[in-house]
Amino acid sequence: MHAYRITDWGRGEFTNVPVPEPGPDEVLLEVRSAGLCRTDLNILSSAGGYWPEPPFTLGHEIAGVVVALGPGSPTVRVGDPVLVSAVYSCGACGRCRRGRDHECQRMTHIGYGVGLDGGLARYMVAKAIHLVPLGALDPRRAAPLGDAAATAFHAVTSAKESLWPGATAAVIGIGGLGGYAVQFLEQLTGASVLAVDTVPDRLELAQRYGAEDVRLFGADTPAALRDFGQGAIDVVFDFVGSTATVTAALDAIGVGGRIIVAGIGGAEVSLGWERMPRNSRFENTRGYTRADLEDVVALAAAGRIDLPQTHYSFSRVENALDDLRAARVAGRAVVLPDD
Repeated sequence: MHAYRITDWGRGEFTNVPVPEPGPDEVLLEVRSAGLCRTDLNILSSAGGYWPEPPFTLGHEIAGVVVALGPGSPTVRVGDPVLVSAVYSCGACGRCRRGRDHECQRMTHIGYGVGLDGGLARYMVAKAIHLVPLGALDPRRAAPLGDAAATAFHAVTSAKESLWPGATAAVIGIGGLGGYAVQFLEQLTGASVLAVDTVPDRLELAQRYGAEDVRLFGADTPAALRDFGQGAIDVVFDFVGSTATVTAALDAIGVGGRIIVAGIGGAEVSLGWERMPRNSRFENTRGYTRADLEDVVALAAAGRIDLPQTHYSFSRVENALDDLRAARVAGRAVVLPDD
């Protein structure tokens, strides 16, 4: 079968690979959709040292249908539509046993499409414990739930104690994660939301999802955030993670403020007792728990969350990556199998 793989640092290409066979506690999936995001660009442009060594098939947002079972995979059946978790956890370490599988002590910096073969192929193998049933949800539209939606959900729910009625929150970066975050903030918290981006169309989308105000990112962003918070903003969700966005967030929070960074923009900023407001918090968040993923699937099934998608055929993967680099993608980039 054809697969789109990173074959060396800085090099992605279509390659012929064997159809995999499921081993113990694994299943074979026919991929119905695979999402792409800036993580894929980051992997492809890396010089090594952080991501697992290539070669491997890219694609970490994956939805598909079970077509074969390996030994000991009773939790799913052939024909089931499923979502693959982008969080690759062992299920057995101390943190996994306590429901903190996003902090698995054994599986760091690895997952499907990140070291292990992912969804940019006709078929892939996944462990049964990493699958969530989709029920009536269309697997051709479900792939972004497995990373963008669930990661944003975890970020928002982890900060709920700071998002009481009357609190203020800013979402910087209204791409895939930020677009979902605005929806979760509006539905699950009492906070008022300010959306910030460099693309006007994305700000229009944020308003449609319920953001009370929007701003184009620029030199005046810290002042805009402080004004929205009537002096200081309570929580900033940064889905860009650049030096400029993190610096703006630091300049906008006050006493007890909170910054949650889920973007991989390579920010470098100075932190310390004298730099941070009193009792403020700076956090990074990666991934989510299985419970988070199940909640996100339930919200999607109830029609409570959605995000525009730009669909590409499998043969146009490189066009999709080019559009991502140029910020031309409306909503989420999703690759569908060639007919």
